[in-house]
Amino acid sequence: MMKQEVRWRRTLLCTALAAAVTVAALLVLPPRIAPADARRLFESPRSAWEGALSLWHLGGWRTAAGSRGEQLARVAAWYENRNKGLYIQIENVTAEQFSARLAAGRQPDILTWPGGMVSPETLPLVPIPFGQELETALVPAIPWAQDGALAVPWVWGGTVVLINADMAARRSAALPDGPGWTAEELLELAAQMEHRTGRSQSIQVYGIAAAGEGLLCFAVPGAVSLPDDVLDPASTLWQAWESFAGGRAGILMGSQWEVAAIERLRGQGKGFEVLVMPVPRDLAQPLQVQWMGVVDSGEDARSGMAVRFAETLLSAENQSVISEKTGCLSALRGRSGSDAVRDILLSAAASGAVMLVNPLRQLAQTVALEAALGDEAARRAVSTRCFYVPPPCIQGGDDVE
Repeated sequence: MMKQEVRWRRTLLCTALAAAVTVAALLVLPPRIAPADARRLFESPRSAWEGALSLWHLGGWRTAAGSRGEQLARVAAWYENRNKGLYIQIENVTAEQFSARLAAGRQPDILTWPGGMVSPETLPLVPIPFGQELETALVPAIPWAQDGALAVPWVWGGTVVLINADMAARRSAALPDGPGWTAEELLELAAQMEHRTGRSQSIQVYGIAAAGEGLLCFAVPGAVSLPDDVLDPASTLWQAWESFAGGRAGILMGSQWEVAAIERLRGQGKGFEVLVMPVPRDLAQPLQVQWMGVVDSGEDARSGMAVRFAETLLSAENQSVISEKTGCLSALRGRSGSDAVRDILLSAAASGAVMLVNPLRQLAQTVALEAALGDEAARRAVSTRCFYVPPPCIQGGDDVE
């Protein structure tokens, strides 16, 4: 009898709760809501513009190239999910394809590219407003407009010096004893590592292997020049890496990609001992920056949704995730993860001279090579395409004067 009374009371309580929920729903919802309308109450709002936004992604800067693309896709999926009826079509595009498409009269809604790889200055770019604090070292290269920036950085990296410590030991070459080393010490070390090895089939071992962006620290007007007898005449990033990894150069002016590649080789029991150093303190720190721009489509609502996507990519939360997942540096101050290489680059960018390629100009690798070897005409060409910010304009994150 007692059990029946308990069950009866539970049934009565459940019925009362169900009736209360029903009454509350009737008070809140319209009296005759259709099932389709009810579903819409729980869906994301419709986009202010519906259709497909084209995003061209130029990933020629190879550090974390794959994971940078993955982060673009992740943010695009999140953005689509919160703007029903909007789609972002991401295409991986080469510099040659980009130029051919522009010549054919085509343009994207959104463009992301490494500084210096292409020249998007002919595109009608829309200003992107943002209220986040960017890394101070990046600010000098931002092309500002009245209502925002014509291009915004969303991830970056820089140059480090990789030294084959095993080769240095065989040559009795003294390694730098601290991060505050100088260009003179770098060139002395390179000269000690330049030699021929073998007898019947001798192999030239150069001091420094570098190409393109890695040479920009020597390309500033008035900076120390590289002696051509210690420079491996590599014309591409890949050739410079192969020369260093293959033991044909003792020093590599490289990036985070090469550091990670060496670590993978060492993990497989291959390769050699490598010392990773910052760029000498009296040389410029070349920064590799991935930029994003929005192209005017002629439709305010369409371009507005593209601008909002760029702002979403620059949100504090997304910037933290991007830095963590790519191993690169965040465009926002204080949002970069920490590891040995990122700490080196952040310190160098905060306390020393930096060099950034103008995001709206193109810079040929051959020009950088000629400038590094001291050609004054090439150095002037580099100076018209780059921003050089010497110390003490940047000190510990202070504003650029």
